[in-house]
Amino acid sequence: MKSNLESLKNNKNSSKIELKKVQEIALLSQAMIICAIIISFIISRFIPELTILMNIYLVILSLIMAYTNYSIYKKKNMSILYIVFGVIILLSVIIEWFN
Repeated sequence: MKSNLESLKNNKNSSKIELKKVQEIALLSQAMIICAIIISFIISRFIPELTILMNIYLVILSLIMAYTNYSIYKKKNMSILYIVFGVIILLSVIIEWFN
């Protein structure tokens, strides 16, 4: 008699996702930028001028997240949302920089 767990054991290997080097680098850089955003957020509480740096990190993060959603997770609608979010933050950084 076959157990119910045997089908899960066989299916475990097939759910593995093969990533290209570019996709691995994108995921790694996404994690590093999240850490940089957290650090710059803490530092910007003491030095208010560094909020622009945190916003630039947010722009980079949103563009990387758009790439990973499009290439790895195949979610095109979320990719468009992340790109729009990144452009809005970029425009706010530019406006803040020149004022």
